[in-house]
Amino acid sequence: MAKLKRTIKEQEFLKAYIELKGNATKAYLKVFPSIKKESAAVLGCNLLKKINVSMPELLDKMGMDDAFLSEKLKEGLTATTGTGKDKKPNYYVVAKYIDMAYRLKAKYPIDETRLRLPRLKDGAVSVTLKEIVYSKDGKKKIKESVSVAKNEDIPPF
Repeated sequence: MAKLKRTIKEQEFLKAYIELKGNATKAYLKVFPSIKKESAAVLGCNLLKKINVSMPELLDKMGMDDAFLSEKLKEGLTATTGTGKDKKPNYYVVAKYIDMAYRLKAKYPIDETRLRLPRLKDGAVSVTLKEIVYSKDGKKKIKESVSVAKNEDIPPF
């Protein structure tokens, strides 16, 4: 997916958003100082949605590239509990540290066994898709659709 071109103000907003540790209101006020604070909260949120910055892009802009995360992983691997002679590796912290870093960078491999579709007795495949949709008022709706493919429509595994 190609990077979207952003306006100068959007780039300034994103930079301010990172500098102000994720405060969209303050970032919007920094870029657009003539706006009222009450309006800045809504406008900042809307602008953040508009520029649609992904987590990996945000991490890279903050200087948390793969090399940085690798260094932090090395530090996390030496996490310990206790002091002095009672110092022991804290495997729980190490495992959580590695898991979060991998999730942020989407480094987990896809489990192909979960991609195989179950076949019915006649060879057809039945798939139930559930989609979570949020309305403008924030209420959650679940749309469910069931589709059945005939045997000749299904490629062999």
